[in-house]
Amino acid sequence: MKKILLATFNPGKIKEYRLLLRSLPLKILGLKDLGIKEKIKEKGDSFLENAFLKADFYSKLTNLPTLADDSGLEIDSLNRMPGVRSRRWPGYEATDRELLDFTLNKLKDFPWNERGAKLKTALVFIIPYRKTRAIFISEGYLEGIIDTKPKGKLVAGYPYRPIFYLPKLKKTLAQLTFRKEIEVGQRRKALKKLIPVLKLLPKINFNFSLSSLGPFEKRVLEEVKKIPMGKTKTYSQIARAVSRPNSARAVGLVLSKNPLPLIIPCHRVVGKQDIGGYVFGRKTKRYLLKLEKEANDKISQLQNRYLKRCFSAKN
Repeated sequence: MKKILLATFNPGKIKEYRLLLRSLPLKILGLKDLGIKEKIKEKGDSFLENAFLKADFYSKLTNLPTLADDSGLEIDSLNRMPGVRSRRWPGYEATDRELLDFTLNKLKDFPWNERGAKLKTALVFIIPYRKTRAIFISEGYLEGIIDTKPKGKLVAGYPYRPIFYLPKLKKTLAQLTFRKEIEVGQRRKALKKLIPVLKLLPKINFNFSLSSLGPFEKRVLEEVKKIPMGKTKTYSQIARAVSRPNSARAVGLVLSKNPLPLIIPCHRVVGKQDIGGYVFGRKTKRYLLKLEKEANDKISQLQNRYLKRCFSAKN
C-alpha cells in the first residue's frame, strides 16, 4: 500500500481525509505518525501559497508524496476577511472560542442578507522523484451564512463550524453528522479534482532504475529527459530520435512500465491523439493534461518564487 503524507498535525483533518480517500489503496500518514515536530510559518498571501509552502517543506523533509491544504473563512461583507488569517484574525494566535466570539462581534450589526460567507480550501499535492517532482493543485469552497449565535458542538481546530449556516440544509456545519459534513464540505470538492492523480500512485515505481533496462529502453527514457520544460513530444518523435522510426508503440510500452514521466510537467510525452498513449484511458489522459495546465497557469499568475521553483528540473 502506497504511503502519502498529509502535512498536518490536526487529528480531525487526518480523520477527514482518511474518510474521503478510504476507497483508494493508500496509507494516509500525519506528521505525528512520522515523529515530525518541525513547523513552518504560513507566510503566503493566499490559501494556495500557504498550502504549497507546507507541501514543499514536508515533501523535501520526508521524500514522500505529500498532500497539504490551507483553509479558512471569507466573509463577503468584510472584504473577504479573515481569509488566510482565519486563525490569527484578532491579531494573535486565538483559541477556537475566541475566534468564534470575535467573528460574531464583528457581524453583530449586520442583517441576515449581509452575512454571506465561504469556507475555502486550497490543496497542493507533490510527488517527489529524484531531482524533479510533479505538482498538482486544486481549490474548493462551500457557501453559507454566518449565524447570529453558535449552534452545535465546538470541535477543536474547527472554530467556525457552529456559526456556518447552510440554508439548504437549515443547519450549521456543527449540527451535521461527521459523514454528512464531509459529504457537503469544501475539502471534498477540492479533493475530487485530484482523485485521478491519487489513483496513479500505486502504479508508480519509485525504485525505478535505468540499470535494470535494456539499451532501447534506456535510450527512450534518456530522450524523454531531454524534453524542455513545458514542451511535448509524440511517441513517433521519440522513436525517430532513437533511430527506431517505426517503433512508436514500443516507446509507449517502455513508458507504461513507469507512468511518472507522463505526469511530470517537464518530462511529458504525448501520444498521437492524446497524452500518454498506452497507459491511461483517454478521459484520464485529457484530464491530467488539463490539470497540469491549470497548475502552470495559476502558478504563473501568482508570480511567487516558491511556487515557480517547483517546476524546475534542477530543484
